[in-house]
Amino acid sequence: MLTRLFSIAKNTFTETLRQPIYAIIIVFALLLMLLAPAVSMYTLDEDVKMLRELGLSTLFLAGLFIAVFSSTGAITEEIESGTITTVLSKPISRPVFILGKFIGILGAVTLAHTLITFALLMVTRHGADISSHEFDWTVISAAIVVVLLAFILTAFFNYVYGWSFPATGVIMATILSGFAVLFLFFVDKEWKFNPADNHFDPFDITASALLLMAVYLIVALAILLSSRLNEILTLTGCIAFFLVGLISDWMFGRVAILEISNKINIVSYVIIAGINILLLYLAIRLYFRFIYRHLPKFFFGNMLGKIIQCGIVLFFISLFTTPFNILVAFIASNFMTVEHLLLYSRDIYIFLAKVASTLTPNFQVFWVSDAIYETGVVPVSYLWQAGSYTLLYTAGILALAVALFQRRQVG
Repeated sequence: MLTRLFSIAKNTFTETLRQPIYAIIIVFALLLMLLAPAVSMYTLDEDVKMLRELGLSTLFLAGLFIAVFSSTGAITEEIESGTITTVLSKPISRPVFILGKFIGILGAVTLAHTLITFALLMVTRHGADISSHEFDWTVISAAIVVVLLAFILTAFFNYVYGWSFPATGVIMATILSGFAVLFLFFVDKEWKFNPADNHFDPFDITASALLLMAVYLIVALAILLSSRLNEILTLTGCIAFFLVGLISDWMFGRVAILEISNKINIVSYVIIAGINILLLYLAIRLYFRFIYRHLPKFFFGNMLGKIIQCGIVLFFISLFTTPFNILVAFIASNFMTVEHLLLYSRDIYIFLAKVASTLTPNFQVFWVSDAIYETGVVPVSYLWQAGSYTLLYTAGILALAVALFQRRQVG
């Protein structure tokens, strides 16, 4: 099983690196890193902090787009092209296929994140004070050498061995950038051996590690969505989860911390919601069994027919759910006072906020820009907590993805 898992992960990693969008996002992110010192120098006394925040923002957005675009097509493209039937016809289980895809994309995302992190370290080492022409020529020289050597080596391997130019270029640039950062760690701007004055801040590495955890969550979410949805819906869902996750504390957290006054309200609400879900499920099953198969061809051949069909479905569902909800409303209006209704609504609102706060990924956990302007230090305990949160959340998402993919038709 491990051999098959490694083979799927390796193929996914290679295919991801060969995607044009992968290299385009990396190049664009590196160009933004290059322009960051020129933008941040217009601040007064916060130029270095602004430079650091711009660099981390670029790193975060680049990781987001790489994760989303690389993950959305990992499963859906193989299903649409039919290659997945060949893969699954071999002795490869669907859970192994999902995990292999996840690990392969994780490797590609980590590679790109590492390269952009090296660029961030070099930019913050250089600083934002370029208005007075105080350039750090050790950083500039190291960057030029990395670009030239990466281009020369990539062109050589592409010409002689036929290796993919974008994939080879990213790998070479990452390796050479690592050596450049190591060189800059020991050599100061005066070209002297001076590790104590290398101007590297451990906060940048810590912040980068936290952002990488966030990217891992996005990859897992993309795998989950692509196990049942097409590429466009997966892309939309990932962006929606990301945006909601950024404001999760504001949307749900401030309400979720409140206390529920009467738990009986929650029990009754859960019972009512459960009955509605059962009625909804029954209505859909009966619709497809007795009505859907007898509809004329008009309802399937054009957009108008599909819209009318959706209306029929909603009307059929309302026939099952409306009488029950009318009964509930009648009982509430006759046996509950206005104060009880308001208290009931408040408890339900708090309960839903608690559920949403638990299920929604909170990306603010990984964004530590506030520490830039305050202490500038992220405790090790916080890293462990964020790592545990990422591990548990990712495991849950992947388990759900495997469960959903088990029942998907791929033939």
